[in-house]
Amino acid sequence: MSRNVTLLTAAVFLIATGIVSASIDYSFLERFHVNFTTLSNEVEFELQQKREFNGLLIREFNREILLEFGIMIPRMRLAHNEFIQYVMNRDAVDDECRTYVLFLADLYMFFQQYDIQDCAYLTHMQLRDDALNRFLPYEHEFSRENSRATFQVIQTLGRNRITDVDAIEFELNDELNYYMGLRQYYTELLEAELAKHGEDAHVTINMLEACIAYAFFWQDDDHEYLRTYLDNDSTVASGNCSALVEINELFANRSAESTELALAKWNENGVYNGVLNELIVLNMGEMVHRMRKVNAETYLLMREAQGLDEECQEYLEWYYELMVSLQTRDVQLCGIYAYSDVVADGIARFRPRARYLLRMNSRALHQVVKSFGEGDEFGVGDELAKFEEMLDQQMPLLRKELEDHEEVLQETLYDLDDCRSWNFLFQDNDREYIEMNIDSNCQ
Repeated sequence: MSRNVTLLTAAVFLIATGIVSASIDYSFLERFHVNFTTLSNEVEFELQQKREFNGLLIREFNREILLEFGIMIPRMRLAHNEFIQYVMNRDAVDDECRTYVLFLADLYMFFQQYDIQDCAYLTHMQLRDDALNRFLPYEHEFSRENSRATFQVIQTLGRNRITDVDAIEFELNDELNYYMGLRQYYTELLEAELAKHGEDAHVTINMLEACIAYAFFWQDDDHEYLRTYLDNDSTVASGNCSALVEINELFANRSAESTELALAKWNENGVYNGVLNELIVLNMGEMVHRMRKVNAETYLLMREAQGLDEECQEYLEWYYELMVSLQTRDVQLCGIYAYSDVVADGIARFRPRARYLLRMNSRALHQVVKSFGEGDEFGVGDELAKFEEMLDQQMPLLRKELEDHEEVLQETLYDLDDCRSWNFLFQDNDREYIEMNIDSNCQ
């Protein structure tokens, strides 16, 4: 429909009824409306181009990340298969020892898979942070504010007396300068955010390369460690690997105790994560319910309004759809930010240290066999002391990681509450704008 006619409706009506003088020129309203609309359309076109370019940057970097994993995973799979083949073909090793080494190789393969998953999770966390916090928030702010420019003339008329032409024209000039300045500010800001992708990508790829190198180191070290079992089997006087396995009982009870404790902490951490997820779901549910209720009331108010002309009714329905679309995006952003915090907490806190403890616990247990295989029976006591020292260091740190969950929970819920408050504020502003136009019949 023609908005130019709608904008002049009030002025024409007042002139026709003689309430105001026909000599007052209201044609400037159409001129300002054209200026605001043109500016808004140009900005939206620029934003669309920037969105597409930002999406292209993200997609291309994701492709580069996948290529890194495409090299990492086959390399580790090949190394594992070659080691298994080496064990199967190794001479001068009895069957019991060979079977035991194959069992340990499978066990360590699980740790190696966790290393790969860690690299994937940490990279995913970096990518989400880049996608959500680098460009999107500023683009969203600008897009929402820019959408208001299309009906700025109506807002100005609603705030001023129709006969006060000088005040209306002054405010419209001031608002037009505001939107022009806003365009310049956000254009520079968004350009900087797009350029910042290169910095974030550099940090992410360096982190991934370090993580991959770490995974390669542990796999090579695991295989080198297991080779000592095969070497020791041929150097021990008895030549029987099973005798060495029995000596593991020296460490079995302590190892089982520490493993049980670590797994209990792992389960406790899982409970904490479940509580955080439940609180987030409850907060998100309350937000969605509240916003749906307010929107339903607003829509009912709009539909039952008396005395609205057809053009005003159509305009309000269009604005309502725009409002709901923007609010839906706001809700999604709150959910995405909360999810990002949960992922970061689940990956970076507790889990790496717990898995390190379990890995070292397993290795320390098997180190007894290695010490006897090398003919160093006195090394058993030294290794036991090292094991105890490791537990004394790691267990308090593990407990500290659990205690830190409370701080993470409070920060996450605080950020979510702040996001909800902004959504409620935007929704209340939208509702007030619709009520204002209902009262003035869009004049």
